[in-house]
Amino acid sequence: MLKKTCWEAGLFSKNFCSETFWIRYTRLTMNCRIGERLSNFTFKTYEEQSFSLWDFRQKSHLILIWDPSLTLTAQSKILREREEQIQRWNWLGLKVLIVKEVSPALDPGVYAIDRFAELIRIFPLTDWSWDMLEKEFLYYEACHCG
Repeated sequence: MLKKTCWEAGLFSKNFCSETFWIRYTRLTMNCRIGERLSNFTFKTYEEQSFSLWDFRQKSHLILIWDPSLTLTAQSKILREREEQIQRWNWLGLKVLIVKEVSPALDPGVYAIDRFAELIRIFPLTDWSWDMLEKEFLYYEACHCG
């Protein structure tokens, strides 16, 4: 089971699975805990831009929308809504990115990450809205200012 999962994740060769890397993989997928600093990972957006989490450290908060089953129409709707509300996100110091690929794999969801790479919250794909994201970051800023 362990070797099959590691192989499917694309982390190891077919005949080798390192326990150290498995722990790192599990931590990013299964054990993302609120308030913990995330390890660096890379991702690619639908605009064909590649980033790592560290590209945003101490620069801006981050909202990652990761839905591997996202259709073209749903993607364009999210991008349009994001652009319509760009002033809201700039005011909060937020970057909103719709993710196409993540390495190593994260569970699907909407990830709210602060500027220090700490996980604020994971919203399920079925239960999130732009207003919920704004409230989450407003509350976060209110608790962490001064």
